[in-house]
Amino acid sequence: MAATASIPWPSGSTGTELHLLFENSPMGIAQCDREGTILAMNPALKALLGSDMCPVERPRFSEVVAVDTKNFNLGMFRQLMSG
Repeated sequence: MAATASIPWPSGSTGTELHLLFENSPMGIAQCDREGTILAMNPALKALLGSDMCPVERPRFSEVVAVDTKNFNLGMFRQLMSG
């Protein structure tokens, strides 16, 4: 079963454009909460991870990043979350 998180896009055309970018980007994109729990993944990320993520199985960002780049990616995630 696919995860169907409700993504709070901004209203107006910007929200539509962001939704189209999220759904159609060739790059994997995840929407995470501040704790790093993945709320939604675009089709490219699902294909990359080989996962369709069940709504009950909400992995954390730290569980799906590549081991060889984990420290860098977690550092970038922390920087993003700190503003």
